[in-house]
Amino acid sequence: MFIAVAGMKTAPWRALEVLGVLEGLAARRLSERGLTPEVGEALVRYIEQGELLLGKGYLTKEDIDHWGEINEAFHRAIVESTGSLVIGDAINRNNPLSTLERDLAYLLATSAPCGGATSIR
Repeated sequence: MFIAVAGMKTAPWRALEVLGVLEGLAARRLSERGLTPEVGEALVRYIEQGELLLGKGYLTKEDIDHWGEINEAFHRAIVESTGSLVIGDAINRNNPLSTLERDLAYLLATSAPCGGATSIR
């Protein structure tokens, strides 16, 4: 399993940076095309579900699995709503981490002491 450490610039970490750029491009394309009510409602729903999980202040194994599902659906909704098969294909080819590893890296990067106090139980 890959875990991001501050200052670490390994190949998987650099690939994760590329993934972020590609997802940022998808978000920009979505903003240029306009957010449909269906996509907007889905994104809000995913955010609310994530807030409920993180709001407890701790995560169980089931919560982490659920977070992965929510996070994957959130990002997929953004990418698919752009209508660009090229962006989606590039993301699939450049994703260096499994969904769970990416989610755990995100949770570690955004948890205490900088982003809040969430523990994994």
